[in-house]
Amino acid sequence: MQRLLAGGVAVRAGGEYGPSEEGHIRLSFAADFDTLDEGLNRLQKIFARL
Repeated sequence: MQRLLAGGVAVRAGGEYGPSEEGHIRLSFAADFDTLDEGLNRLQKIFARL
């Protein structure tokens, strides 16, 4: 999660939503198209560096 935050993407730990979500992350898609597009671009850059 630290790498995502450092790349400008805030996420929540899945475990905050119950034990069945442990080991997962949660993303919010409640935003306008331009914000979602920017977030996906940031995710792509982060994953490309892994």
